[in-house]
Amino acid sequence: FWLEGAIENQFIGEQNKDVALFCLTFIRDMKTTLTIPILLRFYEEYSSSGNFLEFLEAIKAVTAFLALWRGYHGGTSQIDNVFREIMSKGSKHIPDAIAVKKGLKNKNKMPSAAQLKEYLKSYLKGRDALDKDRWIKGVAIQPLYRTSKILCRFLLFVASSNTCIDNDGKTLVRGRGGAFKDYLNLDSWNNKNFSTIEHVAPQTRGQSDWPNDIYVEAYMVDSIGNLSLLPERENSMVGNGSWAYKKLYYAAFSANTA
Repeated sequence: FWLEGAIENQFIGEQNKDVALFCLTFIRDMKTTLTIPILLRFYEEYSSSGNFLEFLEAIKAVTAFLALWRGYHGGTSQIDNVFREIMSKGSKHIPDAIAVKKGLKNKNKMPSAAQLKEYLKSYLKGRDALDKDRWIKGVAIQPLYRTSKILCRFLLFVASSNTCIDNDGKTLVRGRGGAFKDYLNLDSWNNKNFSTIEHVAPQTRGQSDWPNDIYVEAYMVDSIGNLSLLPERENSMVGNGSWAYKKLYYAAFSANTA
């Protein structure tokens, strides 16, 4: 998958392969090379046992950790050291009862995907990034558009998948299974309808009638809360227009009927 060869042809016949391919493509696009040895150990186990779901859980765990860590810190913040440590000696943050003392090096005892999750969660906990409210406060003040556009796309995909508008007309809530669009698949990730990141309030101060207080805090205009996904042409059309102008376009783009 790292060499970008025909990734859509992998795991033929496996249940939930779309989620696996979506996650692997995100990891590749983030260029997080040091995930490869960890994933390779779990892939070898899958190759010998045929247990794809265990491999899938490992892929999802690494993907979630990458997104949560980078979202909270903005930059890499020594994430490569975390992956090195897990490969070389396991996590120093978790109880001996579930630790694999020598890490994931070849020929060492393999942990389960559940144990890998505990490793990764322990690093988030060590950075105070495991608590949901604390993580939200952290990610909200990161200018993520400047640090990783790929991460912005991923977070918007995850936030939008299987969701609907709540009764208040403003809030996204998780919809009932199967009733709403699932974006966590390779086709959606490669879909040109979601190819570019649009700033709702323009990046440049003084464009149209946008309030100046949006630009007081340096991070705000490039934060995840000011971003959306649009096709390239439509992104150019809305440009730096006023909110009233943009809202008309957004309503047209998201209409349920022609």
